[in-house]
Amino acid sequence: MKKLKRTLAIILASLMTAACFAGCSQASTSSNAGSTAPTSSVQGAPKTITWYAVDSKTPAEVDRVNKAASAYLQSKGINATLDLHILDWTNYNTQISTMIASREKFDLLNGIVSTLNSYSQNGGFVELTSDMMTKDAPDIKSVLGNDILSLTQMNGKQYVVAVNKDTADYNGYIYNKDLADKYKLDVSGVKSMSDWTAIFAKLHAADPSVICYLPSTFDPIVNANLMYINGSSSLCCAIGLTKDSTTVSNYFSLDSTKAIYNQLHDWYNAGYLNKDTTADTTALKNAGKVFVYPYALKPGVAAELSTGSTKWGQVEITSAHRSIRNFPGGWGTAVSATSENPDLALQVLNFTYKDADFINMVIYGQKDTDYTLNGSVVTIKENPGYNISDYAWEWGNNFLLYTTSVEATDKWTQMKTFNDSAETYPQTGFWFDTASYSTVTTAMSNAFKQYNTQLLSGAVDVDTTLKSMNDALSASGIDSLLEAMNKSYQEFLSSKK
Repeated sequence: MKKLKRTLAIILASLMTAACFAGCSQASTSSNAGSTAPTSSVQGAPKTITWYAVDSKTPAEVDRVNKAASAYLQSKGINATLDLHILDWTNYNTQISTMIASREKFDLLNGIVSTLNSYSQNGGFVELTSDMMTKDAPDIKSVLGNDILSLTQMNGKQYVVAVNKDTADYNGYIYNKDLADKYKLDVSGVKSMSDWTAIFAKLHAADPSVICYLPSTFDPIVNANLMYINGSSSLCCAIGLTKDSTTVSNYFSLDSTKAIYNQLHDWYNAGYLNKDTTADTTALKNAGKVFVYPYALKPGVAAELSTGSTKWGQVEITSAHRSIRNFPGGWGTAVSATSENPDLALQVLNFTYKDADFINMVIYGQKDTDYTLNGSVVTIKENPGYNISDYAWEWGNNFLLYTTSVEATDKWTQMKTFNDSAETYPQTGFWFDTASYSTVTTAMSNAFKQYNTQLLSGAVDVDTTLKSMNDALSASGIDSLLEAMNKSYQEFLSSKK
């Protein structure tokens, strides 16, 4: 019974973490695979390798790509039949949690590093020993390097390998470049949240139908320079994004966070925020009715977002930094403990770090059927039967991917320079096991759901609402949680010296 309760607690903590991260930052040290992986001797019937991932929707013709990818693997000496399962977000969390709890057989899973590690502590995933990595995944070792691999370890053991992509962030904003050009809005001087006020006043006077600012859970990260513990905003605990920050705090009790909500309240009263809380914000962005929102940035992210009718730009207000958001908050892949062929599964995973043709097939589908290619620039066909490029960030070695026509042709060169320039904050790699605090974290999550949306809306009195929220958090037991977190964080820092 205790083991079952711990499993359910881990699942809940994992879902909370997954709610905050839908995208984001992974690992890179090289733009090319560094060595040749040993291949299976193709004898007898190929073994099926079942791989689960998430996307905004399940591609209609995933079976066709599975067949083509399997044939390609076998032609390269990997005796495997690939069975990709691309789940949508509606089904992903529930299905994965159920599969792991019920010990269903499968081979590979893409997920948030901290979530996969938490499942591993209860026997969910295989420990990837040094011998296994050397034998079955030499390209992963070569591409990621020991420094990045160590950042995804749990208690000194490797269960997850990070995606080879951006490993860091800039704090900043995404802005509607079309609106900026139309109304001659100069954003070059923006260095902080308050710098937007004068620009919003000009835009609102010119077009009151535009939502000047769209708040989100990124606001405390970008505007208060914080990072959530375990990457979960609903855990309500954060560390400052500085090289010398040593204390975990309830971020709703900080003056820097209060200043954000006061600014949002002022903007709400000025008419700069969205007053219809039921509106589809994605549709509003696509319709060109949103000007600015906070974001964790990387080189070229605005171009990646500019695939529709709206063209976006980005404003960076910090230097490149590596934090909890990237490790353990980034995405990676783990080998299931229920896999009947863990060595072969690891070899298939290794191929996404080694072979450009293979990973591009997994991401874009089949050439001339799903996309066309001009050099290394890919053009996705209208209504392709298969395309998961919006979620390429959860797969293998992104530095082997084609670029799209809206991206810089030297995108991956820029990304490597960005990764190499990033400062690694001391908090990077820290993760707190909340399994023993499930009652506390559930009560805190309920308080978060009740008050956080109100505060971000800008519509409520800040002092009154913050007091109610902090009273609810205190009643939930946040002080005992913070005490345990701070003790664990100090031990983590000491272990790195």
